[in-house]
Amino acid sequence: MYWIKKIPILRRLWPRRLSWKLTLIYAVLFSAVLIALNAGILFGLRYYLIRQIRVQVQGTTQAVLEHLEKSGWDEAYNDLTAEPENYLETGIRFISTTGQTVHSVGTPPAGLPALNGHFGETQVLELKDQHILLENARVIQNGQLIGYLQVTYNMRAEYHFLKLLSLMMAGADAAGILFSMAAGAFISRRALRPIDAVTSAAQAISGSDLTRRVTVEETDDELSRLAQTFNHMIERLQRAFERQKRFVSDASHELRTPIAVIQGYTDLIGRWGKNDPAVLREAVESVKSETEGMQALVERLLFLARSSDGNMQLRLECFNLRIVLREVADETRFVFGRSVDIRIPGTIMLTADRALVKQMLRALTDNAVKYTPEEGSVSIEACQSPDGVSLTVRDTGIGIPPEDLPHVFDRFYRVDKARSRAQGGSGLGLAIVHGIVEAHHGTIKMASVPGHGTSVHIVFPQ
Repeated sequence: MYWIKKIPILRRLWPRRLSWKLTLIYAVLFSAVLIALNAGILFGLRYYLIRQIRVQVQGTTQAVLEHLEKSGWDEAYNDLTAEPENYLETGIRFISTTGQTVHSVGTPPAGLPALNGHFGETQVLELKDQHILLENARVIQNGQLIGYLQVTYNMRAEYHFLKLLSLMMAGADAAGILFSMAAGAFISRRALRPIDAVTSAAQAISGSDLTRRVTVEETDDELSRLAQTFNHMIERLQRAFERQKRFVSDASHELRTPIAVIQGYTDLIGRWGKNDPAVLREAVESVKSETEGMQALVERLLFLARSSDGNMQLRLECFNLRIVLREVADETRFVFGRSVDIRIPGTIMLTADRALVKQMLRALTDNAVKYTPEEGSVSIEACQSPDGVSLTVRDTGIGIPPEDLPHVFDRFYRVDKARSRAQGGSGLGLAIVHGIVEAHHGTIKMASVPGHGTSVHIVFPQ
């Protein structure tokens, strides 16, 4: 329908609503098919009738010619006039060689053209309101031309029938057009009902209410799939809103404590603590510690925001994985006083962002050490696998309950909130690990048995 937009008057008349557009298209297509079918029937019937009359006229001409060749004008005329009921629409003229009518049988129409040399051919003539089929023939007797024969047939009854039939078909076409418009309106409205439902649901949905869903018909067609897709989209939006609310709530909660501490110390200094050097020193150190904690938290949040948006810039390089694992183990021993076993067969070269891989391993070993007793063990295993380079951080700590495993990579999620907060955790470490792995298009899986330990398996594709 692109051409409609190019014509101003059609563009103004063209309906805006999709249901009316479909109704109009249905009506136009149905009407075009109906009119074409009726026109084909009408013209086909006209052709058939004329063909049958042509055969009849040719037969009559041939029979009269044979009679004339045997008996002559007068006898043939007498035989033909003896049965006038056979020539109600047929006219026969015997014409002399000079062009004069010798005899006339039946009702030859007036105004017939003169002999024009079309012998042995049938012609369809339009004489005023009459439709005449005409055939001219030469009359030969004893090898000599003795005159001419002209046979006509008035197709008055046939054309009257065709006219009546065309009027009936026109009425049927008009009724068919009205029916097609009514049927098109019904079908289009019924077919577009799911779209109306989607529109109503979309208008009713807001950020505070994402629970509404569109009813999906069990038809498995395009519109039901549209409704399903819309419901899936709303579900994703609902989860995104819930994550956003939880994220804002958790971030506010994480920042509330250090802000309260800083505000408390500033109030203390303002009242009387500035005159006591010990209190002033303690307040300054606490404010500095809390500020550093907030700065680290903000940096982690910015890191996660960049990873979620896909804007994390990777500085890829090929490095010896054994060296990075050894650096992480040495740092863990220096900070926590705990040893980490390194298990790597030979030299493995990894192409990745070295700093981010080290940050990821440091976060995993920090978690493992925090939740593993002194008598337990923490290890990092690396190997070359068919899928790439595999890394496994394993510990024999307290483990994670099965119901918490699906959520451990969510931001601010803590398995044991009280213990995590007491140990200085913000619930962002594993979320950052997950973001680093995803940025490298890798995979990460966690398995854990409460009371026996946890293992985190990572694969970097190469």
